[in-house]
Amino acid sequence: MKFAFIDYENMNSLDGLELHKYERIFLFIGASENQSCIRLSDKFSDEINISLITVKEIAKNNVDFHIAYYLGKLDSVVDKNIEFHIFSKDQGYDGICHFIQNQREKRICYRKNSNEEPRVSSECYISLSNDNEIEKINQSFEEYKIFIKNTNKRNFPQKLKTL
Repeated sequence: MKFAFIDYENMNSLDGLELHKYERIFLFIGASENQSCIRLSDKFSDEINISLITVKEIAKNNVDFHIAYYLGKLDSVVDKNIEFHIFSKDQGYDGICHFIQNQREKRICYRKNSNEEPRVSSECYISLSNDNEIEKINQSFEEYKIFIKNTNKRNFPQKLKTL
């Protein structure tokens, strides 16, 4: 299941976003936009669930702060299997996605410019293209386990404080 968070102030169009793939869509509109001018030429054969959030005050990054608020609020209450996709050209969302992905209870979260492949930092995911790479990782892990087993335990911290 996927939720979409759309920074309309930044995207200016909903065309090509494949909104039918999302269970819920949160469309954020800044105070300077006219609600009747939302551009959408895609046709849908099924119902889509869009929540329109109009940010009434004009201030720098105000829509961004509202999106960040919704991300945090929903991250704490909805199932962790629900992916968060942020549609925006603003790279500032990459940081909050990285934060959400690295919590104790992880969630898939990334920013997209449009209907492109997600922008995910290389430190978050490893791409394994063949079985040989997987075998190398497994072998390295086994070597590490042997190393830890053979390491003198007196070299390990004895108390939690010294860890």
